[in-house]
Amino acid sequence: MAALSLVGAWHDEPLPTADTGPVLDREALRQYRRRLAQLDDELDAAALRGDRKRQAERTAERTALIEELKRATGLGGRPRRSGSPAEKARGNVTRTIRHAISELASSAPDLAAHLEESIVTGVSCCYEPRDDIVWTTRRDAVVRSERTAPASERTPSL
Repeated sequence: MAALSLVGAWHDEPLPTADTGPVLDREALRQYRRRLAQLDDELDAAALRGDRKRQAERTAERTALIEELKRATGLGGRPRRSGSPAEKARGNVTRTIRHAISELASSAPDLAAHLEESIVTGVSCCYEPRDDIVWTTRRDAVVRSERTAPASERTPSL
């Protein structure tokens, strides 16, 4: 299900479709990637010299650049669109789902762990369990779970 559809379900008015362009333009992405390659070379040289201070500095810079690239790019390294309703919906839906799962962890840790590994979020969200699971519940708690056949061994329904 599209994250935008999940967010749109909460609004009566149509959602805007415009955005303000990519978070980072092509040249910025190219510069970030070039700097990462330089940092890798500098880290190798510092390791050979045993220069721990330089290694720590370059590692911190490298980590910061990678985090920025993760923020600015999606699957396959495609640029994320700044101000895009789909991107805003992706972020909001992902945060909401992750928060709900973490809240669930204290009262139903097995269920929370299962949902954490089975819910895929992004511009589209889906539930993809690895195994069939039968949950037994009571009004006040999840009692137990029982795993059945792995998803790969299930017979598709027609």
